[in-house]
Amino acid sequence: MRKRLLCYGVAGLNDAQAAMSLCAPSSCAARLRWMRNESAPGWVALVALTCIVDGSTPICFGGDDVVADQERFLADTASVIMASAGIVEERAGHGRRTMITKKYKPSDFVSLFVDRSEWRPFPQRADRPEWERIMASSWNGKKAAHIITEAESLLGASWPSLPATLYMRFARDGNRSEFEGPFHTRRHRLAVLTMAECLEAKGRFLDEIINGVWAICEESTWSLPAHIGNIPLPHHDTAYVDLSACETAIELAGISYLMGDALDSISPAVRKRIKYEIMRRVVEPVEARNDFWWLGGKNNWTPWCCGNVLGSAMYLMEDRERLARLAWKVSAAVDKFIAGYAPDGGCDEGPSYWVVAPGALLVFLELLHSRSGGKITFYNEPLIRNMGRFIT
Repeated sequence: MRKRLLCYGVAGLNDAQAAMSLCAPSSCAARLRWMRNESAPGWVALVALTCIVDGSTPICFGGDDVVADQERFLADTASVIMASAGIVEERAGHGRRTMITKKYKPSDFVSLFVDRSEWRPFPQRADRPEWERIMASSWNGKKAAHIITEAESLLGASWPSLPATLYMRFARDGNRSEFEGPFHTRRHRLAVLTMAECLEAKGRFLDEIINGVWAICEESTWSLPAHIGNIPLPHHDTAYVDLSACETAIELAGISYLMGDALDSISPAVRKRIKYEIMRRVVEPVEARNDFWWLGGKNNWTPWCCGNVLGSAMYLMEDRERLARLAWKVSAAVDKFIAGYAPDGGCDEGPSYWVVAPGALLVFLELLHSRSGGKITFYNEPLIRNMGRFIT
């Protein structure tokens, strides 16, 4: 049986050789670009590999002579690519496809987006009939009871500390978990408390929600140490917009939307602080800069970050023209991500990453769909439908 195998990523020399050794010359297409590794001596390869596994005898590039002679390795690789030029040309053609920005201009977004006050992607805490409808099913009732019980256990508990020494662990010895554990615990606890307050709306979780929001807003950075480069601590005057910063932004923006007047009744400063921190840490840097690597569409970071940035802006921005410009900018990045997919919709990063690759793309497209009242839609596009079929 012929099976299509897709691989994309950054590899060392030996990993690149191993990937190439899977396929016969007649059934393999690959794109390799070598570059200096700035964080460690040597070279790394950016590998985009498409191959048909059909039982053919594998070709293997290996041995010390290849490791010692990168030019020979690249020459051998080039011969394989030339032998399957038809496949290479087909894959390269996808890179020229655009979907969102070919159909819509920024001015279209301005006219199609509804005002922020009219946008209701989820029921807010104050919308009790809608929350009661959600909890009417026995299944949702059981889940609600579980969430409320967990939230009750968090009342009065101290919030995990994030000292600088924990952040420096990654630069010092490569340990990620010591910092990331409490970092993610803060965000999980805040999400549980928020959901519990939405479910029952009695006000008893509001103070802890404010504690969590305040703690996260006070963090020196929302980016993980493994994502900011090989430095001990982030610089205070540099915006590091990574997956975690974008995820933090959308969580806080969503809390501001869901809680609304309930937070304002205690202190309007809470929601003002949320907006201030999200705008300066995430939204404004993405508006102003083009050097965030994930804007290039190379992997799941693109729809994941772009969706969270756009969602945060949709919750917070009142200026539709400004929102439209940002939406078009991140849509152009998402177009590059979509262009990397073959017509069959296969996820290069594998089934385990589907939820944060095509799944993240679905969130992005739904933001455009919901903010336009359904007027902007791509759900009937064959490629988008095939991306969904890949996981089903």
